[in-house]
Amino acid sequence: LAAALNLVLCQSLLEKVGGGRVPAYEIMKVNSGMRNLIRENRLQQLPSAIQTSGNEGNLLLDDYLFNLLIRNRVTEEAVMERCQDIKALSLRIKTWREEQAKAARKGR
Repeated sequence: LAAALNLVLCQSLLEKVGGGRVPAYEIMKVNSGMRNLIRENRLQQLPSAIQTSGNEGNLLLDDYLFNLLIRNRVTEEAVMERCQDIKALSLRIKTWREEQAKAARKGR
């Protein structure tokens, strides 16, 4: 399997704010490091490999979900239903909201 994979694309549809649906993606353009992780059955390390190779076009689902949320395309509830790492994404959202509140207070 590791030798045969070149690209893995996962799509999830979420309820869009205001109605309809919006897609969220995870993209893994398989490189030699990822092949090695698959061969050695170290699949838990794939998200880190995807994240560190973002310049190759790779994208984690949680990153895509976060971007949909901050652009007000989806609700936090929808994001939490589909994310892979609830703790990490919750912390990221909390930090972003705190930064937004701080910036709003500065702007007054």
